[in-house]
Amino acid sequence: MKVIKNRFSLDMPFYLHTLTRAMDYWLNIDSSTRIAKLHKETCIYCKPYDQHTKGINEMNSGGGWFKFESPKEAEQYYRGLDIKIFWQPCKVCKPE
Repeated sequence: MKVIKNRFSLDMPFYLHTLTRAMDYWLNIDSSTRIAKLHKETCIYCKPYDQHTKGINEMNSGGGWFKFESPKEAEQYYRGLDIKIFWQPCKVCKPE
C-alpha cells in the first residue's frame, strides 16, 4: 500500500486520515423562522455557503451559519445569543 505523506500526518494513508478527522458541526441560525438548527457537516441539509441574507460565522439580516467542533460548543454559543430563537438539532443527522 502506498502511503501519501501530507501536512496532517506523515505516516497515515490518506483514506485513514479522512476517516479519523474530527467531525465539525454547523449551527444554522434562521432569523425568519427564529430557529437555530444544528447539523453535522455531512448532513444533506447542511449547506453553509455565503448567501445574500446569511453570513458564514457572522450574522446578517437573514441569520448565519456558524462552525463548531462539538455540539456542546454550539449550544453554549446559542445560549449566549441576545435574540429569542429556538434550539433544534437536525432530525435527519441527529447531532449529539
